[in-house]
Parts: sequence; C-alpha cells; structure tokens
Amino acid sequence: MKSSTVVIVLVIVVSCFVVAVCLLCLAFGLISSQASGFDFGFSPQNGSLAPDFQLESLGGEQITLSHLRGKPVLVNFWAIWCGPCQEEMPIIQERFQQHYPDLVVLAVEDGASRTKLMNYVDELNYTFVVLLGNEAVQRRYKIQYFPTSIFIDSEGVIRSIVVGSMDGPDLDAELAKIGIGD
Repeated sequence: MKSSTVVIVLVIVVSCFVVAVCLLCLAFGLISSQASGFDFGFSPQNGSLAPDFQLESLGGEQITLSHLRGKPVLVNFWAIWCGPCQEEMPIIQERFQQHYPDLVVLAVEDGASRTKLMNYVDELNYTFVVLLGNEAVQRRYKIQYFPTSIFIDSEGVIRSIVVGSMDGPDLDAELAKIGIGD
C-alpha cells in the first residue's frame, strides 16, 4: 500500500472510532444531547413532557425543573431589554402573588449579567424565581422570540406554549389550563 492510502485508511478508522465512542456515551447517558450541542429534532409541544433543565437562580441555588413536579409551573423566557417582557412581568408578578404557593414561576432571563439582573429584579420587587438562562436551554425549548411562556401542569406535562406577551385575561386563561384559578 502507498503511504497516502495508509493515511486515508487511518483517518477513516479514527473518525469511525470517535463517532462510535460519542454514540455510546450518548446512549449510556455519559453526555447529554444538551451538553453536546446536538439537536435531535425534539420540539416541546402541548401534551409532551417538559424537557428537564437545571439553571442557577439569582440567589445561587440550582433549580431543576423535574424537582418541581407536583406543582404547576410557568416557565417564562424573557430578557431585560425586551419591551413586551417588561409589560408582561408585572402581570406575572400579580398572578404569582395571588396564587402562591400553588404556582411556581421560573423566569429564565436571556443573559444579562447577574448584577444588572439583580438590580432590575430588586427595583421592580419581583418575588418569583429568576434564573440565569443559557443558550442550551433556549435551544432545547426552541425559543426564538421573547417573551415565550411554557405552562406545565403538576405532572410535568406542557399544556400550553404562548409566544408573545399576555395581558391579565390571557394569562388567567393559560393558568387555568394547568389548574390555577377558575
């Protein structure tokens, strides 16, 4: 065999080995699709189990979505710079206070610095859980626009997805789908 043929065969063998190791790691859960950056095409939808995630809260606590089963959860993807988010957040705060402790609100922010986010949340007196978001979770939930709200029932099943801001009656209607309110 020529030396160039040997090199080509060696590159093919090594490439196949690397792919096989990655697939085995994915299969045995040693790496996750979220951590690897692969997108396997799953798109959260009504009636599907909400994809799990773990994010850090402003207080430094690690919050895992699946650990909140047993309570309805509103996951709101938002950003400080987003005008419609700024309009919607006070309404979410009102409903959170109204339905606490039966409702969990997780406000996943797009990427502001911790200091800027803490100042913003403190200034507006938001008392729901604010999480430091990341691109992996946004990709997993297929977030393209802010705000996007995911309404999850106490069993961890998505009952509604709303892209865009909501007023009070809209929010009440969505909360009713997860057993909150009338």
